[in-house]
Amino acid sequence: MNRPLLFLSVIVLSLAINGQSDVERQLRALNAQYDAAIVANNVSSLNRIFADDFVYTSPEGEVRNKAQQLEIARSGLLKLDFGKSDDVVVRVYGNSAVMTGRFTAKGTFRGEALEIRERYTAVWVKQKGRWRLASEQGNFIRQPNSAAADDVARTGGLDFSRAVVRASASGWAEKEVAELTAIYTNDAILFPPKGDPIKGSDAVRRYWTRPSPNRILQHDVKTEWAQMSGDLLVEHGHFTLTHQTVNNRAASGSAKFICVWKRGVDGIGRKSLDSWW
Repeated sequence: MNRPLLFLSVIVLSLAINGQSDVERQLRALNAQYDAAIVANNVSSLNRIFADDFVYTSPEGEVRNKAQQLEIARSGLLKLDFGKSDDVVVRVYGNSAVMTGRFTAKGTFRGEALEIRERYTAVWVKQKGRWRLASEQGNFIRQPNSAAADDVARTGGLDFSRAVVRASASGWAEKEVAELTAIYTNDAILFPPKGDPIKGSDAVRRYWTRPSPNRILQHDVKTEWAQMSGDLLVEHGHFTLTHQTVNNRAASGSAKFICVWKRGVDGIGRKSLDSWW
């Protein structure tokens, strides 16, 4: 190959690479705008981003069209404090592109605490000179079954202890009680030392919404045995509790417990059964 031809080939190749990079940067920027629109429930931005025939397939297998996705944003049922993509890979094929990435977010859905960790695959198409999102499918990232049961139990117990102390410090205020209740599944069953079993998230919330003169100062959980099987974790142990009496004195006590944690489709473990005595 002579030098002029070689030089021309290098220029053509360089232009092709730079053009590809420009498209990828444009799509990454659009994806960041998409993340921001999801967090803000910005219906107008989502309407511009979605193609008219946009289709979304949820991790549970539900298929929704553009109008249905916009209605979810319009309803405000999903309220995210933050949400962001990372590990994004873009592959461009002419006027279409396939994008894969990871999306993490935290907020509430229908008032219940929610954490999202998912992998997604999205297809973008160029229509009338503008890139639009044609389809997307999400898949929740599950915790590996190889995770040690005692580590899972310790993390869950620590979250629960902190939530109990916060709720007590707030005087069992609605927000803190909601955070505590979110640690349970919607169909959870509680077996307190006294009284009848408590079933369902509404009943659990009412149980924890209780005025008490004794503020809980410390709540520590010690797991003595834990066994994981699939999405279930059975845990047994004891907890110690320190509270402030009406005379502003600290008093301590302990009790045994057994509970069952259940991992949901979002990969998060929540208490489905809780008993202490």
